[in-house]
Amino acid sequence: MKLRIVRDGEWRVLAVCTERGDCDLLDFLEGLDGKLVKDGDRLLRLLQRIADEGIPRNTEVSHKLAGDVWEFIQGDLRLLYFRDRDRVVVCSHALVKRGRKVPRGDIDQAQARCNAYRTAREAGTLEVTGA
Repeated sequence: MKLRIVRDGEWRVLAVCTERGDCDLLDFLEGLDGKLVKDGDRLLRLLQRIADEGIPRNTEVSHKLAGDVWEFIQGDLRLLYFRDRDRVVVCSHALVKRGRKVPRGDIDQAQARCNAYRTAREAGTLEVTGA
């Protein structure tokens, strides 16, 4: 499994990449327009704060969705992630929230990436590249 370092500090923030090395999270953030650009900038600042200080305990910013999947909230944006040992946060993907709940398909996608990550970690096949 390929991962990219998004932010690094006391905590490491990684993002899942495709086999070609494309990063869904960074591509999503680069493609934002209008008022969502500000939410994207705030989300990147939040990721830097997480790298520096750890995951916020404020449930308005971060909370568990289901299974191993959590979300970070910034305005209309949601970033689905899961945690690993040794102060690692792995970002699955981000989306624009349109309704009251995050769609089940997005939660399932993040859980599948979590399962694949853990399998790759145990097999020693994680590939981590710089930002």
